[in-house]
Amino acid sequence: EVEKQFMTEFDYCREAEQLDKVRNNMMRANIAGDPSRLCAIPKPYLDLCTKRVLVMEELKGDKLVVELKKDMERQMKRMNHSLEKFGDEQTMENSFSKEFTLGENGPTAEEYDTFIKLLDAKRRASNFYSTLYNLSVGLIPGVTK
Repeated sequence: EVEKQFMTEFDYCREAEQLDKVRNNMMRANIAGDPSRLCAIPKPYLDLCTKRVLVMEELKGDKLVVELKKDMERQMKRMNHSLEKFGDEQTMENSFSKEFTLGENGPTAEEYDTFIKLLDAKRRASNFYSTLYNLSVGLIPGVTK
């Protein structure tokens, strides 16, 4: 089941369609769209996407981790607190980097390729086993897996 979920996650045509639906829904709800809205969601270019390539508009601005930290500082200032009260700056950065390392950097193209090859090899092995079973024991009436 997890493998099936991973394979749909790696289908970037499907991912682009989902992104487009979410973007349209958020724009209709007046949550996204122009710079005055709560958030920005990139527009996917569906005609340029393939199963292994996702093409979308580039959003200018800081990374999510940087903006989350700025928001935390604004909220703490609003409540008359400081980061020092909850730990020194380095401790906060360490907790943020542990929390958001994958979201900030993400896996490399080589890591994706390796993972896809691994899943493909696992699928081929399973198909090979099923073929052998069907050609041998599977031919005997009344025998099931």
